[in-house]
Amino acid sequence: QNGGLLTITATGTASRGISADNIVTNGGTLSITGSGAGQQGSSDTYTSKGLKADETIQLNAGTITIAMSGTGGKGIKSAGTYMQGKTDGTGPTLTVSTTGSSLGSSGGGGGGWGQQSSGGSSAKAIKVQGTATIYGGTTEVSTKTDGAEGLESKTSVDIQGGQHYFACYDDCINSSGAIYFNGGVTVCNSNGNDAVDLFVSIHANAYGSSWNTANGWEVYAYQKGGVSELAAKYVEASKNALITEIRDRGFRTSDFYVIKNTEMPAILIEHGFYTNVSEVEYLKSDAFRDRLAQSDAQGILNFFSIFR
Repeated sequence: QNGGLLTITATGTASRGISADNIVTNGGTLSITGSGAGQQGSSDTYTSKGLKADETIQLNAGTITIAMSGTGGKGIKSAGTYMQGKTDGTGPTLTVSTTGSSLGSSGGGGGGWGQQSSGGSSAKAIKVQGTATIYGGTTEVSTKTDGAEGLESKTSVDIQGGQHYFACYDDCINSSGAIYFNGGVTVCNSNGNDAVDLFVSIHANAYGSSWNTANGWEVYAYQKGGVSELAAKYVEASKNALITEIRDRGFRTSDFYVIKNTEMPAILIEHGFYTNVSEVEYLKSDAFRDRLAQSDAQGILNFFSIFR
């Protein structure tokens, strides 16, 4: 689609709004509403899809709205790759919502590629078999039911730009491989069984713009008390047990945006100063950074262990 207005309503069982080998949008307005129920066979399931491609879906521009309400419905499904936006950060205005329940015995259950029982299929906003690459545009995704994820890729997710907002019952973004955030703004709120348990922001510090003596490791929460401080203290204890080269400046509070404006417990870790001659040499070392990562991970695991 390069322009104009296209409105599609699909109501049949396991119906498709648009189904093709490759789907490309370069402009215009596309609106798809799908309410068809899924169908469960003896060895497979069939569900409604707004956009369905056997190879590639490439949404370069335009205004695209997809609303699915059938059981197991998928807003966008690509058996190959999914690309959104252009490398200059521009892209479509995309809104995808799913409200249908799972078809058959299927559920989220904590991640992975669908985590479905035999013969079941969960609703998904965007489901991709191959890589999902988002260069730009604006995305609003919402899901309402158990197992219904926002963006799922069996291979990897790479977000390089744009503004993306996910409000999902299950995972907002899920990949069997890696998930990369290389630019743009991504906001995720999950309120179901796979809601985020702890947000951790990883940094190295700086003081001024020239070499100086400021030094040390520190961990922040928005305020004292509560689960965030508890998580910070566990990470600090792990650091002190495993990392002795950089001194501990201790637990601190701050109104950093990323820890003030999250709905889950959140901490921010500063792993030393890039403006300190001695500490920057440590931070340039792959082996030392691996030790820092192991220290952080052990502290987080120790924190989670108290809830078992």
